Amino acid sequence: MHTRGATKGATSVANPEGNPASLVPQYGNTHNTRHGAYIPRLREGRARKVADEIIAAPHTVQLDEYGALEIGRLVALCNALDAALSQRGVVGKGGEVRDLVDARLRASRRLAEWLDRYGMTPKGRAEWARQLAEGGLAAEIARRRAGN
Repeated sequence: MHTRGATKGATSVANPEGNPASLVPQYGNTHNTRHGAYIPRLREGRARKVADEIIAAPHTVQLDEYGALEIGRLVALCNALDAALSQRGVVGKGGEVRDLVDARLRASRRLAEWLDRYGMTPKGRAEWARQLAEGGLAAEIARRRAGN
């Protein structure tokens, strides 16, 4: 018995007179995917590439991989949302701003936060350099000068 809408384990084809090889159900079908903004597995490859580039930087260590992967996922999400907005437009048929715009803005804010944490923005690099300059040798020299 074939349950309506079920494809897992299906043994019959939708059109018995058609080409059976082309009528086999496909799991994880992406033929009708437009932009992938709502399908995380489609963005994972791009996220991994971005993470690998971050981990290859000289100031990162292997423990940074989790944060780098989160940055990669946010970059991939922003790219997918940009593609969706390019295809569908910012304004819907009724003149309302699409939910994709809000999702893109939220993803951009999160991405900016993570990029700052990893020193990948001018602000983040400046804060990182300031912390290095204030700590270590400079702090020890200032402490000794204050004691003399």
